[in-house]
Amino acid sequence: MRGAQSPCQGKTYYWILPKVNVELFNQVLADFAREVQLRENKHIVLTLARAGWHTSKDLEIPLGLHLEYMQTPTHPNYKQQNACGRWLTNR
Repeated sequence: MRGAQSPCQGKTYYWILPKVNVELFNQVLADFAREVQLRENKHIVLTLARAGWHTSKDLEIPLGLHLEYMQTPTHPNYKQQNACGRWLTNR
C-alpha cells in the first residue's frame, strides 16, 4: 500500500499495489495530483523515505507537488522524524 495523510485536514489517500517501481509511482503521483486538484497556485509537500522509486531521475513530478526526503537512519534527526511518523499514523 502507498499512501499519504493530511493530519490538518484529516484526509487519507492510498493505492494498493502488488509491487512498486518508478513507473507505478509516477501513476500514483499523477493520480494524487488529480485527486487533490493540484495546480499552479496550489502546492503540496510530500515527505518520503529515500526508496529508489522516490528518488529516481525518471520521476514525473506534477506541477504544485514538492518532494522532501526523510533523513537516513544514521542522521541525528532520524529518530525524531520516525516518532513524528508514528504519531501521524496513530491519528
